[in-house]
Amino acid sequence: MNGFLATTEHSFVGKLVAYTLSLMRERLTRVWDPLVQFRLDGYNILLPLSHSLPKIRKRFPDYSANLGRIAAAIAAKDPHARAIDIGANVGDSVAIIRAKCSMPILCIEADAKFLTIFEKNMPLLGRDIYLFAGFVAMDTGPIVGEAIETSGTARLVPAAGDTRVNAESLEDILKRFPEFQRPRLLKSDTDGFDLPILHGALDFLQEVKPVLFFEYDPFYLSSHGHEGLQTLRELLRIGYSKVLVYDNFGDFLLATNLESKVLEDLHAYFSGRGAQRYMDLCLFSDDDVALFEALHSAERTYFSTRRPT
Repeated sequence: MNGFLATTEHSFVGKLVAYTLSLMRERLTRVWDPLVQFRLDGYNILLPLSHSLPKIRKRFPDYSANLGRIAAAIAAKDPHARAIDIGANVGDSVAIIRAKCSMPILCIEADAKFLTIFEKNMPLLGRDIYLFAGFVAMDTGPIVGEAIETSGTARLVPAAGDTRVNAESLEDILKRFPEFQRPRLLKSDTDGFDLPILHGALDFLQEVKPVLFFEYDPFYLSSHGHEGLQTLRELLRIGYSKVLVYDNFGDFLLATNLESKVLEDLHAYFSGRGAQRYMDLCLFSDDDVALFEALHSAERTYFSTRRPT
């Protein structure tokens, strides 16, 4: 992996070396998937060799970095801010946030493999990190589906027969962690369950109104029978009004109002792309318009002045 990350792909030889090392990694991880160390935003975290994050970060250096900038802006406004990370994986989002600010984080992850690695990474990421092992769903109880893990991501898929997994609603989980019942940031990355989770937590969101950062992939949403735009309309109804839109590689696309027809166009644009392209949305309530405007300006400046890699 170190050889692959050190390889530049600006020449034919570089591309050939990178391709060869990628092929070796793919073949090896079919039979053996050892843990490797990857330096992410200043933290040396462990992850499986099959994990796609190092490869994505090499090609797209801004991948997920927007989460850190958003968290830092929230922490600067509210030094007592706390965050919830749904779909914490091996702790990569925690590393990205902790590189920018020290807010306490409640991490939620259900995949047994990632949980084991996350526990190894926890001591490396600092204090005030809490972990809940389990699935989040609209309601507490068993749900039909089975979990699969590939290339560093885990998700629930429709299962044949009556295969079920136990899940809890976000509000029920937070009863175990009362200090996180009023978070300022709620991040969710669950490959298609993000909107159903938010839909199930509408009463909580209406009362607390944290900044929301979540994956919006029409392909995965449709595979779970969830339309997506309806939940965005429900979030508008309970007081969310502004949104920053990013592509799935962390590039800032635009800022708009939640009632704008632009979101319908984006939904159509990202539909039918087989989860290869989608968007990340950052939503702000009416109470956080000033924060939204400050972040909008900062993101425009960041991307207009950054040097191409």
